[in-house]
Amino acid sequence: MIQKETIEQIVAEFLAHRGDIFLVDVKISKDNDIEVIIEIDNGFLTLDDCAEISRFIESKLDREEEDFSLTVGSAGLSTPFKVLRQYQKAIDSEIELILKTGGHFKG
Repeated sequence: MIQKETIEQIVAEFLAHRGDIFLVDVKISKDNDIEVIIEIDNGFLTLDDCAEISRFIESKLDREEEDFSLTVGSAGLSTPFKVLRQYQKAIDSEIELILKTGGHFKG
């Protein structure tokens, strides 16, 4: 099985050349379905950004050794924040906060 740390290292190598894009999360299922969630500091990720990262990751993995599927995308609007840069990106933006206890705030 492909390890999460392996994918994180590959993505970090790519992102060293793209300081405006950052990694939010990596998920890998038991069937080697890899999901890479990325964000960009300003503006919106493009399909070309996602495709470029996907090609880079695929170039570093060997399908002959271990088969996998790969999805690269951005965090959705309703996806909880996971990393500090997501909070920083949202400064001066309206966000919705939903607490586990049921509380709900907008601001």
